[in-house]
Amino acid sequence: MVLVPHQKHTIVNNAVGYISQKLRETSEAIREEQDLDSKLDSTYVAGRDAEAKSKIDDVIKMLRWLYETELGLTAPAPFSDAEVDAINPNFREFDDGT
Repeated sequence: MVLVPHQKHTIVNNAVGYISQKLRETSEAIREEQDLDSKLDSTYVAGRDAEAKSKIDDVIKMLRWLYETELGLTAPAPFSDAEVDAINPNFREFDDGT
């Protein structure tokens, strides 16, 4: 058996699937790390924080690999706060209802 390269759309779909899974795992780790009810041990909370950061690192590395290696592009600079606010002003802040 010989491994042959996938078509570009399959590579992108595989990378997006990996990224989606890591983002779900990151979201779960961050949810627990918040520990709003103060039920969790501080060591556990710190571990969940470290896990979330590690998973986000993996997401960024996969995106960069896809963008730079597979698509042959140069990764852009991250969005500024103003650009994120222009996309959706509720990303970073919310109305507390008062």
